[in-house]
Amino acid sequence: DSNLSLRVLWWKAIFGNDRTSPCFDDGLAYDMLPSYVRVLVSKLFSSLYPRWTHVVIEIRTAYLDQAVRSIVENVRATGKQSKLRLVTMGCGYDIRSIKLANIVDEAIELDLPHVIAAKQNMLLRLQKRRPTATLPILYATDLQKLDDELESLLQGILGRDKDWHTIFLFEGVLMYLNDGIPMQLLQVCH
Repeated sequence: DSNLSLRVLWWKAIFGNDRTSPCFDDGLAYDMLPSYVRVLVSKLFSSLYPRWTHVVIEIRTAYLDQAVRSIVENVRATGKQSKLRLVTMGCGYDIRSIKLANIVDEAIELDLPHVIAAKQNMLLRLQKRRPTATLPILYATDLQKLDDELESLLQGILGRDKDWHTIFLFEGVLMYLNDGIPMQLLQVCH
């Protein structure tokens, strides 16, 4: 449901503009939104939203951002010259790949074709507002259909270069997949 995902981006824009939030992103999520919507989540109106409306997403975002940062720090601490890749499965309109572009060497996002098409439009908008932003590589695929094409895509991502350390991130997508698919996906990513 792309409307649900867009709502999550609105919530991220609310706490992303809040300097006291652990997920402050200096307006990055806000800049992904169309102009006519931005007023609804602007600093002026965002204080009117009850904190419980978006706090669950804020906590989850802070946790996952920190988990990725921790993995990156641990890999860098090993002293190996590994390049780091973040692969977000079922990315929706998430901005983590852009927000963490300064600590990973490559970001890849996979989601349904209609979600990727909508996100590409958002990224074009973001690029106009933030020309220096590093954008992720997007792949349209249906995680529900773990077929040869999806397996080949994932194996291609993993097998391109052995000097890469790949972080797979699943945020809120596994619960929408049919029984057995999450385990199969995890096995392919292993």
